[in-house]
Amino acid sequence: MKQIKDDFLVQIEQGKMEEWVKQRDFAAIRKAYLKIINKHTDKPIENLYFASFTFY
Repeated sequence: MKQIKDDFLVQIEQGKMEEWVKQRDFAAIRKAYLKIINKHTDKPIENLYFASFTFY
């Protein structure tokens, strides 16, 4: 889990994330997160659901 969390912080640019959030482009966020998660898992996941989303 730590590797996944670290990759979220390192691989996704702050400016790009802010742009996605402002545009409410959750599909782009989901795609970026899935790419990172699947890089670290043995069994790839196909979809990711957000119960809530907080960005500061």
